[in-house]
Amino acid sequence: MYYNMIYLSSVTKHLFILLLMFLALFGQAHSQAQAKNVSINRISVPDTTGMINLRLDPNSAITDLNASEFLDLCTFLPLETTENSAFGSISQLEVTTKRYIIWDETTNAILFFDKKGKFVAKITNTDKSVNNPYKKITHFSVDEAKNELLFNDTRSANMYYYDLDGKFIRSIKKSKMIGVDYTTLGNLSIYDLAFDKYRINSLGISPANLIIAENEKIKSISFPFDTLVVQSDDLFGMNQAFYHNHDGSVNFSTTYDYNIYAIYADGSLKNTFRFIMPAVNTVPDDFLTNSKYKNRRHEYTNSNSEVIYTITDFYRKNNIITFRLFGHNTDRCYAYNIKSENLISLNTYSSDQSIYMLPYFQNRVFAVDQDRRFISSIDAASLFDIKLKLVGSKGWSESLPESLKSYFKSDNQQNPILTLFSIKESI
Repeated sequence: MYYNMIYLSSVTKHLFILLLMFLALFGQAHSQAQAKNVSINRISVPDTTGMINLRLDPNSAITDLNASEFLDLCTFLPLETTENSAFGSISQLEVTTKRYIIWDETTNAILFFDKKGKFVAKITNTDKSVNNPYKKITHFSVDEAKNELLFNDTRSANMYYYDLDGKFIRSIKKSKMIGVDYTTLGNLSIYDLAFDKYRINSLGISPANLIIAENEKIKSISFPFDTLVVQSDDLFGMNQAFYHNHDGSVNFSTTYDYNIYAIYADGSLKNTFRFIMPAVNTVPDDFLTNSKYKNRRHEYTNSNSEVIYTITDFYRKNNIITFRLFGHNTDRCYAYNIKSENLISLNTYSSDQSIYMLPYFQNRVFAVDQDRRFISSIDAASLFDIKLKLVGSKGWSESLPESLKSYFKSDNQQNPILTLFSIKESI
């Protein structure tokens, strides 16, 4: 009897332990299920209230205007060239109240210039004051409220933080949410995962493109997709997905989507603009949902070379928006007047005396500043080639502003010039 009691108590103990293990596993599974349900419940559908339809045909853009017919104002701003500040080209440009901040991919550096173009500082991986320097920059984000610039070192596990004078603050282990692009807005961190199902799976959330987080806690996710139908290597990538408009919002665009979205500091998401273009310029409506396009999307866009697969560089000033259209046969920038519905090609125009017979635009619109001016650039070699043609023209040299006179006294081994311009609302 005593033996049986011992045996029963032993069995009871083991059953009790098994019960605890079961409850623990059940609790863990339930928590995971809850977490997944929370993620599913957090899927944000963009608000379309007030959305503006942009009906335009890229092939019908106005291309034969003189600069004075559509430019309201254009300022040429040389960027100081020294041994330490020299760089090749602008890969990304962000504007703060006091600075123009430029990433140059060729030199793997970020440079700071003040609003008069004077060189201030430079972030480089040869900085001996940083114990564990970064290896590779692919883009950066600015949080002016926190006086911070941050970027993901794509060849290490670290994120790097500098202040807006270019001084190193810290490096930390990067968030799992870091995708192809990221930005900050108020207390929000915003990540574009761009159909990266492997990164999404590691986060344990429903597959979706966009994550809006507050203090690294997911606030919402948007643009769900089927990982069995869409794979990241079947899509064209984008170097940049977020565009700060300095109006309390950041614009967002994504591949094969003809919409522009605005993200606000409270985490809300609005579908602000929809591009309606000829069928020859757009992919089918089911391009990202129909399995017949799986592993054939590159083939489709190669065969349909007029298709535009990405809209980037989207900025707005009042009724004027600027944007860039990408396709196999297209890489052009445009300005569009929402009120008049006129579409202007920014790449094709005629220089005149209003801009000193010089080009004002080269490759893209990089930003819009706090004064609502669009920002582009011109490289030194192009400017000096034109100078050789114009220098003998009567009165040309005298007509130049002092900044350009000083610039042309040197040679073409100088930094690019920024152009800050506005487009006439009457166009």
